[in-house]
Amino acid sequence: MASWALPTIVQLVALSKAHGIEAALVMAGSIVNQDASLGYAYTTPGAEDFFVERCHADTDAIIGHFKAHI
Repeated sequence: MASWALPTIVQLVALSKAHGIEAALVMAGSIVNQDASLGYAYTTPGAEDFFVERCHADTDAIIGHFKAHI
């Protein structure tokens, strides 16, 4: 897990437990050439297969697609 994403993920887990909210989150650095390693995707337990089922792509492919739009 990316340490810079931890506060956001902790909040998502808390919302999922308290209110049943599920989420799929993709994050990346804003300067693609310099921030190549700053790509991260996270899903709450209830949305674990979201990217595969809905987007027909694994986590790495989703991060790559997301970076193409930055």
